[in-house]
Amino acid sequence: MALYLYNTLSRKIEEFKPLKDKIITIYSCGPTVYDSPHIGHGRHEIIMDSFTRFLEYIGYEVKYVENITDIDDKIIAKAEKMGLTPGEVALIFTLDYFEQMKKLGVRKAWRHPQATNHIQEMIEAIKILIEKGYAYEVDGDVYFSVNKFKEYGKLSKQDINALRKGARVEIDERKKDPIDFALWKKSKPNEPAWPSPWGMGRCGWHIECSVMSLKYLGETIDIHAGGEDLIFPHHENEIAQSEALTGKPFVRYWMHHGLITIKAEKMAKSIGNVILISDLLERYDADAFRYFVLSAHYRNPLEYSEESMIAAQNTINNVKRAIKKIEYALSYPSKEIKEKIDIKIEKFKEEIIKELSYDFNTPKALALLIELTYKIADNANKIDSENLKEYLKTIKELWNALGFFQEKKPDKKEILIENLLKIILEIRDIEREKKNYELSDSIREKLRKLGIEIEDTPYGTFWFLSRS
Repeated sequence: MALYLYNTLSRKIEEFKPLKDKIITIYSCGPTVYDSPHIGHGRHEIIMDSFTRFLEYIGYEVKYVENITDIDDKIIAKAEKMGLTPGEVALIFTLDYFEQMKKLGVRKAWRHPQATNHIQEMIEAIKILIEKGYAYEVDGDVYFSVNKFKEYGKLSKQDINALRKGARVEIDERKKDPIDFALWKKSKPNEPAWPSPWGMGRCGWHIECSVMSLKYLGETIDIHAGGEDLIFPHHENEIAQSEALTGKPFVRYWMHHGLITIKAEKMAKSIGNVILISDLLERYDADAFRYFVLSAHYRNPLEYSEESMIAAQNTINNVKRAIKKIEYALSYPSKEIKEKIDIKIEKFKEEIIKELSYDFNTPKALALLIELTYKIADNANKIDSENLKEYLKTIKELWNALGFFQEKKPDKKEILIENLLKIILEIRDIEREKKNYELSDSIREKLRKLGIEIEDTPYGTFWFLSRS
């Protein structure tokens, strides 16, 4: 099945064909590690995690690189505030970032290069840009000469003359052109710095991504991803310096996602509406947040609210309940199936993959997958055991292909709880058979207050954890 993606460069949906058959190279702008990650970071990571999982599910090998910006003005300011070195701050929040992503069920990328480990490569790239006439040095700073790159603005569709007018608000007289951007920054007192041909300093933000993408993925990559807020100036600058450096196209498909808003406003510390992932996961499952993110198309803005998260949690609860119902039906199959039903599962699967293959349309794909899951669960006692086993395998594969319901080995405590609940439910079943409904209802209610829902079915009683 053909794969299609919306390309920000062309502003249209195009058929995707990788440079190398069955190998896809993807670069994504990662975090600047000066604070704990918030749900905006979470949206980006879940989109990319689900997208790369899907690509692997349909047979591609994915080489996905996401950088870590571990030196930046914000990191330096945070270090001063915390009484630590910038390196210590970067390490603390890099580890925190990976820990929170692990809790969200997000896999690590193929490579996570850190900026400070690639300073020398950046210096070499800047030297080449100067030699080619695309960059110039002024008093220890090096700037990229935007006017020398004739295609500047092709991604963001910005007009250079309009940009010049805007840039004059904070004009730097040392620049040849107000829209030129920094490749190398002269160090200030007590700041981290590295030796270079232009003196002690550090690289600019934009050159990081170009150099690390070039090192790990080659001169031209298939997909570059990131939030739409990075289109200009970051990604525009990446194109200019990368193509000036190599003389080749930098990226073939640009994939940008919308941002999370709260009450129609972008999250920002200045207005105090930032929600940390660690805080979110105290109230909701990781799968619920993944569902919340993927229930909207990746290119659209996503409005966060407690109501929408509660709805997402309820949906995930119901899906988990349906899957467990199918598993229970397989464990205790009906001795006699009076009315057999055959679900056209391959047709569903084909439609789900078709939706995901057309600009990664997760809302439609999830709607179909939920419909299929419920349909199988509702008819579990009418489906032959062998067919039911294959149906369960297929729907689990489809959910897993988007990163949902990642199985983990239960620990001793979880096994103990499982066995205790089994005993409790066996006692309840005995009491129900005796028509002692008052006691059986009391057990149900007490379990519910503990966050354990139970359901009586034609083939027995099963339980599942609820969260709302």
